[in-house]
Amino acid sequence: MNIINDIKAQSTVELILLISAIVIVVMIMMNMYQNYIIDLGSEFSTDLDSLNEKFMQLDNHIKNL
Repeated sequence: MNIINDIKAQSTVELILLISAIVIVVMIMMNMYQNYIIDLGSEFSTDLDSLNEKFMQLDNHIKNL
């Protein structure tokens, strides 16, 4: 009877380890995705600033005509 209980306990421990490994992988992927979104936002902001500057230059050029 002890062998059967040992097999059930080992299966339970393996399942707990598998689930915890999945949780860790998901957390790592969420962190990577968050960093990607933050970097994307800063690039988008830089592009908008550049575009805004070009519009201001065009506006100044039109005013000087």
